Amino acid sequence: MKKIILTSFFLLGAIFIISSCKHEKDKIDDAPVIIAPNITSFTISKTLMEAFDTATVTMIATGDDLSYLWYSDKGTIVPTAAANIKKFTACSSCAGYRTIICKVSNSIGEVSDTVNITVNP
Repeated sequence: MKKIILTSFFLLGAIFIISSCKHEKDKIDDAPVIIAPNITSFTISKTLMEAFDTATVTMIATGDDLSYLWYSDKGTIVPTAAANIKKFTACSSCAGYRTIICKVSNSIGEVSDTVNITVNP
């Protein structure tokens, strides 16, 4: 009789553990999947500019909960209503080859791209 009770306890314990593991797996499968950022295109409306000209810079990217960080080696990046679109204004001392960088990120990763402009003196 003791053997049957011990075997029953063992089987009930094993069933409980197996069912608990399956339940935890279901929780993992139900977790939201966050898509990493991916750049589709990065464009500028003018690649040849004069001092004080303004161009529109547009970053098109896919992914979830994207953040955008913009850099320029010279000139001014002006915000717009959309995080993925900026205005670039060339300054009087911007003559030469200029680079604008946009980094797109989320909790999964980060990607970046550059566009280049020539500013005439």
